[in-house]
Amino acid sequence: MDPAGLHEASLEFEKCGAMLLAAEAAADEGVAWVRKGDTRRSSAATSRAGVLVGQCEGAWTPALHSVEARARLTRAEWETAQLVASGGSNKAGAQQQRLSVRTVE
Repeated sequence: MDPAGLHEASLEFEKCGAMLLAAEAAADEGVAWVRKGDTRRSSAATSRAGVLVGQCEGAWTPALHSVEARARLTRAEWETAQLVASGGSNKAGAQQQRLSVRTVE
């Protein structure tokens, strides 16, 4: 992930009034900064995401989950978790990642 690009995307979404998308991009930016070892910038991005989502009348998406929790998952783990959380089956997640269903469970 490119944290600077995500920051720019968040700013552009905010300019358009797409606050939820702006919040998600800022949250993704926070994760990207953690993975690069820059906790100061991660905190700033995460705080910004919180302010933006506060303007979204209680909306919540998987991208807005805790930065710390998301930063610990690998990309494949995150994709599988998103698939299953959005209603996909464990079997579908396992097939997508070429894992056993038991591993996904």
